[in-house]
Amino acid sequence: HRTVPNLAGSVRNEMDLLRMSVYMEDLCWERRLRSVFKLFLAANCIDSPVIVDAVSRPCSMILLHVVKMTGQPQGENAETNTQACPGNFLHVNALRWLKRDTSCNFQAWQRFCIREKPKVEDELSTHGRYLVVKYTQRWKINAHKATLWRAQVHHDTWLMRNLFCPSSRAARNNAWHIIQALCTDDARYQHILDLMMASLSELSNAAQSGREFMTLFQELCLPLKWKLYLTVRGILPRLAELISQEIAKLQQLEETNLGSDLSQGTALKMLTQILVQFMQHEPIKQRFKTRLVGAVLDGYLNLRRLIIQRTKMVDETQDMLLQLLANMTSGTEEETKDFMAVCIKALSKYPMNDLRTPVIIFERLCSIVYPEENEKTDFCMVLDKDPQQEEFLQGRMQGNPYASTDPGLGPLMRDIKNKICRDCELVALLDDDASMELLVRNKIISLDLPVKDVYKKIWCESNDDKGNSAMRVVYRMTGLLGDATEEIVKTLGSGSGDGNDNEELYRMASVLCECGGLEAMLARLEHLPNLIRGQQMLHSL
Repeated sequence: HRTVPNLAGSVRNEMDLLRMSVYMEDLCWERRLRSVFKLFLAANCIDSPVIVDAVSRPCSMILLHVVKMTGQPQGENAETNTQACPGNFLHVNALRWLKRDTSCNFQAWQRFCIREKPKVEDELSTHGRYLVVKYTQRWKINAHKATLWRAQVHHDTWLMRNLFCPSSRAARNNAWHIIQALCTDDARYQHILDLMMASLSELSNAAQSGREFMTLFQELCLPLKWKLYLTVRGILPRLAELISQEIAKLQQLEETNLGSDLSQGTALKMLTQILVQFMQHEPIKQRFKTRLVGAVLDGYLNLRRLIIQRTKMVDETQDMLLQLLANMTSGTEEETKDFMAVCIKALSKYPMNDLRTPVIIFERLCSIVYPEENEKTDFCMVLDKDPQQEEFLQGRMQGNPYASTDPGLGPLMRDIKNKICRDCELVALLDDDASMELLVRNKIISLDLPVKDVYKKIWCESNDDKGNSAMRVVYRMTGLLGDATEEIVKTLGSGSGDGNDNEELYRMASVLCECGGLEAMLARLEHLPNLIRGQQMLHSL
């Protein structure tokens, strides 16, 4: 009985004997296999770690061996098995087989299979007989459609129960290997994918015990044809729905529970990883990004609002949703306008007293209307002396090229001049700013200018390789060879393309007026309780 204290030790020898007997090939193999399956199904009905370890796991290992053995025919029956019907169209009712129904045993199933070609000398008659048997078999299958039992796909099966077994990782691994061994042809592969797609909702309760399921599902979805098959079956809207349900559970815990569990968000992260895997395929992304961008945006905004229930899993999921949102919205101008309309529409889902979520939306809109420039902060510099003053200036800068992050090379051009004086032992010029000149692009640069601005607005703008080369800085003594004739740069303007930038800026801002964004912003300003609490919103607006 399952309440026996030493149950594992008392049944260990019997399970080993059963395992060894099943591996024997004789006339009683089907009866012993039936016993193993009955014992396995009975053990699955009991949620006990002792039963799982002592009975379920050994039975699953026996079934795994049988599945692998039948998938690799050997001996004299190898050619017969490969020419038999592979089971794509014929199935056996397992419940009737367990009840020893003679119409569902191995002999009855074998009668529906095409047997080996008879070895006769007349090749023409052999091929003709084979065709007769083949098409007769098809007729028999169509004739028995009313009574022939076919595999039904539902998630409440012994295979899925073992794949989500919370008490034994070994049982989950055995179920994993059984599924891999069953995927020998496209028909079974399709049934397995349908079964696992129907079991995606089980990840919500599985938590850490669902990692094997997710890894196996991602592995089975790697081939492009099966990824497209699941897409046609509607897996992407299903994933979006499950992700929304998981986020709703976290929001409910945020409002009702003052404690937090470190495992919160595990299922949410798994579902998001599967969604990201499908959206990495460009045709799938182009087809579904318009339908899923709203759900992804809502999920990201709701996760940003979490405080108490925020865990590492939630943070990683939030980052994945943000990256996915950026990939889905970075495209043509029309797609950007559609996303801005989705953002304005999302504002209506949150009450007026919510001062956090609208700020996130407005910040996202600001990044679209007025994107920040990605400045290149790390670059290289080459410090050379003027060739005409080679005889007058001692020493040489031995560390060329220098990185802009090296000590003493910033933030101002004066720091570069002082480093040159120290490294070349020009101590007399160290305290006198007017004693040395620095030239970039044959222009005398004021020592008060920032190094990064000189690199960006003088070196990069007039450089054909767009600033990929090291900035060359030439130093020389002031007035040694006469008055300087080069241009002196004391200030750095904002560039000559401001008109075009402003025009582009106002053009994107006009989209907000077309989709009701201006009215939404004014409504948010109207319902601000005071300027102190709404300071962030005022800044973003």
